[in-house]
Amino acid sequence: MIAARRRRRLLLAALALALGACHPLPRPVAAVVAPPAVKPPPAPPPRTHALALRVFDRKPSGELVSLGRIEAGATTALPAPPGARVVVEPVEEAATPARLRVLLDELQAWRIPGLLLRRTQALDGAAWARLAALPALVRLDLDGSDLDDTRAAPLAALTALRELYVADTQVSDGAAAAIGSLRQLVALDLSGTAISNAAARSLARCTHLQELSLARTRLGNLGLEALGGLAELEMIDLSETALDEYGAG
Repeated sequence: MIAARRRRRLLLAALALALGACHPLPRPVAAVVAPPAVKPPPAPPPRTHALALRVFDRKPSGELVSLGRIEAGATTALPAPPGARVVVEPVEEAATPARLRVLLDELQAWRIPGLLLRRTQALDGAAWARLAALPALVRLDLDGSDLDDTRAAPLAALTALRELYVADTQVSDGAAAAIGSLRQLVALDLSGTAISNAAARSLARCTHLQELSLARTRLGNLGLEALGGLAELEMIDLSETALDEYGAG
């Protein structure tokens, strides 16, 4: 009897081992803990204008058509109608290095395409270098400013310029080499300056010129011949030049 019970217990134990081998107990599953929610970074503050600006559309004739005014602290973008040649002018003249730095920061932050300045005395070497480093600046209007041959020399570094207006300044043949190095120019206004035949060969290196104004300069027949290779030229103003006196020929 006792032996039979032992055999029964051994059989049951063996059966339990066999069943356990066929159906192993499930492993405990680790609890999945969700990562903490990541808060998005705060939105940057809106960009503001650091100084008040007058905004113009500069016409090929030199006329400045007002597009409005941007106040210091405003967050609005510059008005830019299709086809407009936008230039900005600081309401308060950038006559000191400190004000000029603020203006240059504004040009960089807002990627302003055009600048109008009536005085260039505050433009030292560092300021010219910063202007040259602004890829968005393609238009520079210095008409009627105090620009002369010496102050015009740094213009050579502004190789991204496509439009340069220096009418009625003290520029003469001495500035021609600097201007002629601006190979991307499509519009150039030298009217009312002392430019003569001697400058023509340098200016002829601006082979992409489409608009060229030499009105009221000393350009004569020889200078006009030197400019004959400007194949992309669509408009040239030679009124009140030496050609009027001697005729083209």
